[in-house]
Amino acid sequence: MDLGAQPSRWYALLWATRRAASKAFRIVGLSGAATIAVPCGNAEELPKSDHLWRRLVYAPNHLSWDDDHGRWIPDEGDLKFNPDLSTSWREHLRMHRQGPATIVNETYGAVGEVAIDRVCLSGFRAEHTPNEDSTFGCAHASIDYPPSTPLGKGRKAKDARSELRYKLAREFTWVYGATHPDVPRSGPTGQ
Repeated sequence: MDLGAQPSRWYALLWATRRAASKAFRIVGLSGAATIAVPCGNAEELPKSDHLWRRLVYAPNHLSWDDDHGRWIPDEGDLKFNPDLSTSWREHLRMHRQGPATIVNETYGAVGEVAIDRVCLSGFRAEHTPNEDSTFGCAHASIDYPPSTPLGKGRKAKDARSELRYKLAREFTWVYGATHPDVPRSGPTGQ
């Protein structure tokens, strides 16, 4: 057998072996070893018990008051799908010993967190979509509208997407940078 004639098969076998080793390291709690032994870049299935982070603006014109939960939530307009909603897989970033401060910048100084199972229960789809070799890029995850969402630019489609974004926004909790001097600590009427 000529081993040099089929390098792509050997490479695929090597990747499969590395991915299996990475999962085994994570199962036994050796995620640090997994980052050394198994390079990032391959899409993995997102466990429903994991979480996604989204960097957001925490300012009065980027927040909505949720009466039912008694707290500020991201404005649904800040959850832009283009064509999906970009997020970061929290557990993957933690595997690299990175916290929420890793994903913020000057414009987006706060981080909201949503549980993947809540995303899926709301009808959305979430998947790991690494887009570069950096720690931030290999933790990239995407949220997509439910498959039944009306498409197009008509009023019905826009209203449906807006309602879905609001529903998703209510699932987010603040985990980093959720302070702004102009945002009251309680609701708009002192609730």
